[in-house]
Amino acid sequence: MSDLNVFFEVDIDCLKSMNVDQLQLLNNVISKTIENSHTKVFRNKELLIIRDLIEYEFPSIINYISDLIREGEFWQDKSIIKTSSNQYFKYTFNGTTKPLTPSKDVIVEIAELQINYNQSCLLVECCLDKSQNVYVIKDLLPSHPKKAYWTQIEAVECTNELEFEKILLRNLPKKIHEHNPKHSQYAGLDNMDDLTFQKEIGDLKKLYLNNHVAPLLCNQKRAQDLLNSATYMGNELFAFDCKTDLFIEFKKTFPEKEVFHGYHRVDSESLFREYSSNIGKLNEIKEKAIEEENKKKTV
Repeated sequence: MSDLNVFFEVDIDCLKSMNVDQLQLLNNVISKTIENSHTKVFRNKELLIIRDLIEYEFPSIINYISDLIREGEFWQDKSIIKTSSNQYFKYTFNGTTKPLTPSKDVIVEIAELQINYNQSCLLVECCLDKSQNVYVIKDLLPSHPKKAYWTQIEAVECTNELEFEKILLRNLPKKIHEHNPKHSQYAGLDNMDDLTFQKEIGDLKKLYLNNHVAPLLCNQKRAQDLLNSATYMGNELFAFDCKTDLFIEFKKTFPEKEVFHGYHRVDSESLFREYSSNIGKLNEIKEKAIEEENKKKTV
């Protein structure tokens, strides 16, 4: 499973200086990130100290970050940084090289994840100094397997919820659908009129009901669109195809790449038996897909 790691760095002085609109935006950003099924949310350890101080001095603020406190993991507890000594790490801005301060260890963590583990990351800071909105990290540790590398972390000023959604979408790992010939593809179905389509789908459902190799009942474009909206259940991705009234399952073709192949689960009963503990999740995926489809029809 490949997700976008989102790191929230929260500073108490920043929170105390925010007005209600800014706090509400932060709350919306946190909620959007947690709700996305393709994100993994991390928070700084200092947030617990911040929580205690805020509850005592500014109790009204705690409501805006309670979701992050409850749902976010401490990234420091699972850190993969090879050393905590800042003498090995520096950042440069406008040609000036400076040692990282302890609070910027998160940038080194992100650099490690992106370069050595090929994981996508996004850093969200409440009050990032606008004069230093791009950090470039160089690893100077001699024993490191990649003795020197550079990575950029760009802080985009986010002024509204829609803008953040675009930032989130832009940073999510890009999944690619490639048809696996093992699964017979019926790309021509997408060019049929509704009446012919429904008849063909009915016949194909009967044909493949007891077949161990499920078909792909759409063309490449629609398969890619369905993959883009798919949700993880375990190691597989699932989406609901409103056109065929079937779930489509996507499996990773190559473990090291974001390449998937999909096929329609013609035998719905078998699908629900296989994922009996996740029936609620499957229903949620279906309801969301139908809701999105209905929205398109009203536009």
